[in-house]
Amino acid sequence: ALGDGLGLAPGWDFGGDAPEAAAPPPRPDQVIANLPTDQATPLIAGGVSLGKHVECVLGDAPGLVLGRIVSQLVNEACFAVGEGVGTAEDVDTALRLGFNHRRGPFEWGRAIGPQAVLATLDALRSELGHDRYRAAPLLRSWASVGGATPPA
Repeated sequence: ALGDGLGLAPGWDFGGDAPEAAAPPPRPDQVIANLPTDQATPLIAGGVSLGKHVECVLGDAPGLVLGRIVSQLVNEACFAVGEGVGTAEDVDTALRLGFNHRRGPFEWGRAIGPQAVLATLDALRSELGHDRYRAAPLLRSWASVGGATPPA
């Protein structure tokens, strides 16, 4: 994959979406390279030639931009379902229709893999020490059993 060797968390790739996802989105997502600009130039050119929106993000932090934000969306969705606010389908529908997201948080979680989401959150909490990265119990359960849907 294009992102091999970039040090991204498992399940994340150069294209933003995990390439293993069964149903890729209809348009490309942002491309993120955690390299200095001069080293990222060939990757940026390759991404642009594939019609991707390319960003070069400097610095080193768990999850980078897309992984960090999406992991928090998935985690908050797991808290909501775990607290009985709605079902996983309800939450996905609310984000797709209410905020015009192309995927709901559980759809992202399935595409990326709950284990990769959990690894990103655990790395963020370990490195930054903020409780906001504490994984929801439902996410931990989902990551331990895997599967397409979180356990009830």
